[in-house]
Order: sequence, then C-alpha cells, then structure tokens
Amino acid sequence: MLSRNGGCGAIEGGSTEEKIDLHFQPLFMNLSPFQSAKPMKHRLLFLSFLLISVLTFGQLVEETYTYDGIDRSFFLYLPDNIQPGAPLVFVLHGYTGSASSTISSYGMNDIADANGFAVCYPQGSQDLTGTNFWNINFPLETVDDVGFLSSLAQDLTNFLDLDANCTYVCGMSNGGMMSYYLGCERPDVFKAFASVTGTITSNFLANCMGNIPVPFMQIHGTFDLIVPYNGSTIAEDNFGEFLPVEEIFRTWNDINDCQSVDFFSVPNAPVLDFSSVSGAEVSDCDGNLKAKFYRVENGGHTWPGSPQIPFIDFLQPTNQDINASEEIWNFFSSICAPSGIAEYDGDVLNEEVELYPNPGYGAFYLDVQGMSNSTVNVFSIDGRLVHQQIVNEGQNYLSLFHLDKGFYLARIQGDEDHVIKFVIE
Repeated sequence: MLSRNGGCGAIEGGSTEEKIDLHFQPLFMNLSPFQSAKPMKHRLLFLSFLLISVLTFGQLVEETYTYDGIDRSFFLYLPDNIQPGAPLVFVLHGYTGSASSTISSYGMNDIADANGFAVCYPQGSQDLTGTNFWNINFPLETVDDVGFLSSLAQDLTNFLDLDANCTYVCGMSNGGMMSYYLGCERPDVFKAFASVTGTITSNFLANCMGNIPVPFMQIHGTFDLIVPYNGSTIAEDNFGEFLPVEEIFRTWNDINDCQSVDFFSVPNAPVLDFSSVSGAEVSDCDGNLKAKFYRVENGGHTWPGSPQIPFIDFLQPTNQDINASEEIWNFFSSICAPSGIAEYDGDVLNEEVELYPNPGYGAFYLDVQGMSNSTVNVFSIDGRLVHQQIVNEGQNYLSLFHLDKGFYLARIQGDEDHVIKFVIE
C-alpha cells in the first residue's frame, strides 16, 4: 500500500488583432430559466504502478493509495499499446457518482486504446451526508482532494515512467469543478484540464487569478438543471456565487490576453438527441495558452456521446453530435508534445530472462539464461519486497498464490540486474 502525507465542424469566424469580444451573441444566449441548483460533489479511488519496459497488458486494475492517513482507491487502465513516456489522463466522477460508473459510461478507455495513454479513475471520499464527492472547499469538509490527486498523479508518473509534462485531468459536474481546482492550484502537476457540466465560484476565480494558468476546455449544456449554464446563487453565502460558464471562459481569456478566436459549429448527427453544438476556440494567448468552449444547445446535465437513457434523456438530453471523451483527448494531445519513449536508466530487461504466463493467476515460470544462483526479488507497486527466492539457469517455478491481484515487479539479480513487470489476475 502506497503511503503519503499531508472536432469540430466548419469555422464560422476568424481572428482579430484587437482585444477579442467573447460575448458570442447569438451563439451564447441566456436560455436556462433555472437560477439555482444543488452543487455537485464526489469521491475518489487510487492505483499506482512501476513501469520499466513496454506495457502489453490492456488491464484495468483497482488499487489502494494511502494519503494523509486515509486509504483511497482508484482504477487504472493501461492499453495494450502503451509505451514508457505515455500521457496520463485523470477522469473524475460527479457528486453521488463512482469511478466504476465513470469507466462504463464515458468510453475513455476506447480513446486510450486508440491513442496509447494511461487513464486513472479515482474514487471520491464521502461527505458529511455519506455521499460520494470531491471537496472543492465545501463548508465543514476537511478531506484534501487537491493534495491526494496531485500526489497520486506524481507517483503514477514516476512509478509508471509516464510523461509528467503530459498529465491532464477532466471530470463531470463536481468532478469538473475539481478539475478547475487542480488546474488552478497544481498547474505544475496537471498541464491542462477539461470540465463537463462543472463550474466554479466567484471566490475561487478571484483567488485563482494570480496562479500560473493552464489550457482548459469547457463543455456545458444550456438546459442543465443541476449546474445551471447561467450560474447559481444557492451557495453564495458559503463560498461564493456559481458563475455562468460563459463568464468563466471570457475571464480566463481576458486574464491571459488572448488575441484570436475561432467560432465553430458541429454538424447534427442523425440521432434524435434534442440538441446541437457550437462553440469557440481562443489562441495566441500569453504563454502560448489556448482554451476551447462547447455550448450544447438544449443539452442537459450529461456527458455528450455517452449512452442515451430514454426517459432521462427526454428531461436532460445527451448530445450525440460530439463524443466528449474524444474531444477532450484531442484538446489535451494538441497541447503537449510527449517527450517520447522514456529510457530506464537503471536495470535492463533483455532476452536472458523470461517470466510467463503474464498475466497469470499465481503459478509462474521464470526462464533464466547465462546466470546461476541468482536471486529474484518480487516487489509490489508501492516498493515492498513481497517474495524472494534463489533461481538457477533454466526454468524455475515461482509460487505466488499468497499475493493479491495487481501489478508486480520481478528483479533478477546476478552479474546484471534484469527487471520484469507482471500482473497477477
């Protein structure tokens, strides 16, 4: 157990050399009649890995991570084609939600398979009412989710040899709000963020202005009944007014002195989804930053591109013109050029050793060539030595039925050290 303290369619507009006007008249109209709604929260899970060589597993695993004395959990997905130095994307569920439902609903694993990046689905803790949430400085709540998620991201990139310069976070509703917090408070860890149906408060925006900015994307429906498109004053006395999403977008662009804007619209898909998509993308900002906004006309409190649910979809339409997960990844991948295949500067894996089957259920064979009286040490993903035995040249049997399911590291020590990462199912 690990421990830590503490795409669109045709362009409708162009660029300008003067300060851009982001009051997108007929594009962003005030359509929502709802002025208040209960803000959303969520809870987290954790998983952590040590990547030395090319990953070939395509595995979704759940692990425990201890932060600030609290056991947290998360799922981690590593596609078959992932390489050392790959990007990492955090996906955060919403208030009352779960990491498992996020995995099944958002389709991010399919996007990861096509593009070779790792996906982490943390599980939120429970608030004072026993509801899954992310703590965005809610009154009376003390759990440090900014610290937890940042620590987890740093350990994952280190253990898995992922690219720390290509670590991103996205989420829905309360998870989108949490993404804003991470982008503001830990831009050193999360290099860009995306929020779907999530917003922020006036107090938060005021406190964030002095921090290092990062690129961001916002996707929001004008008919969102939970987190209103035009903001809400329901929590104004506690921690500020929830801002209209267009105001957030304009403020970010003003702060970062963006000089160009492209408006776009997305062709309607041949699906009855009661909604349409248009938006704007700004660039030529300070620090070479950019941002993108999707306005889902008549869209509800939903993740575009996720499966439609007939009755719910009638009340809160799920747009099918875009796939939010795909649009988010396209935005993230346009920001950071990965550093390439990271080289492990310590131990070497070569053809002199082979461990199989991999994955396996507890019974493994280790073939060793050119070494005798060597020692194999098996480590858990948090660095604990969990098994040790002497191995000789040829085939050796490893009985690891006493170990839990998960990722492990086998280090064979001889004239040279050899490292193999493997999975117990």
